[in-house]
Amino acid sequence: MRFNRSGLARYQFGIPAPIAAGLILREIVRGQYATIGMFPHGSYQKMGTGSCTIMYMKSVCRARDLVPLAGCGYENANSSKTLEATGMVTTLGC
Repeated sequence: MRFNRSGLARYQFGIPAPIAAGLILREIVRGQYATIGMFPHGSYQKMGTGSCTIMYMKSVCRARDLVPLAGCGYENANSSKTLEATGMVTTLGC
């Protein structure tokens, strides 16, 4: 993978460089909610890719009249910071 001067990944061999993956799962019981998650590529962690992915998935959920929900383990400080940076409120417990 190669970077240009702006720090963004370039295409390599005509294939887009994988930066992150996002996941949206609509809840069956409470149909108005959707669970969202992100999986940034290891090379792109701590560069804002997780926050951008979460923000995009929140906008997709809202466009479909869904309430986005996300969570992480309490020991996962980096994921907690990412969620808080995107405006989500983190709590401990149920």
